[in-house]
Amino acid sequence: MPQYIKQIPNAIPVAFCQALMQKFDKDPAVRVDPQPEYSKRLYLNISEQMSWIKEMTKATQIADPYINDYFRLPEPYTDASIAEWINDGFIIAKYSQGDICGFHDDAQSSVEPSNGLRYLTVIFFLNDVAEGGELHFPVQGVKIKSQQGMMVIFPAQLTHPHEVLP
Repeated sequence: MPQYIKQIPNAIPVAFCQALMQKFDKDPAVRVDPQPEYSKRLYLNISEQMSWIKEMTKATQIADPYINDYFRLPEPYTDASIAEWINDGFIIAKYSQGDICGFHDDAQSSVEPSNGLRYLTVIFFLNDVAEGGELHFPVQGVKIKSQQGMMVIFPAQLTHPHEVLP
């Protein structure tokens, strides 16, 4: 596994995964992805929904220790460490059989006012997928199968373009 793509099994409690999926399925704000050329998945930016504040807080608490570890530099280089970063939000996406997410990188944040370059992407897999649906990094030759509770962290830059396979 290339060193900059980190997989953390069992990072998210199964009960939290299930609660997120159940709330998503009932939320009337869920829409088809706002970029239909990119994906037909169902989509909700929970960071724009005040009713999701508890879930966003918990997701941040889960992710932050892993993000801190990801950015940790060896002792002689600690002065160059990233002191803080901006979390530009969480989305939940639900794919149907055969859906994809087109080949892309995540470097540009679409969230105003920051609308800047992202350092990294964090993906939480909320369920297992029996067949297909892998997170695919063609440049690195890596395919990651969805496993409930797994977290994947990788650079959001042009070095790590990715897609979700059908």
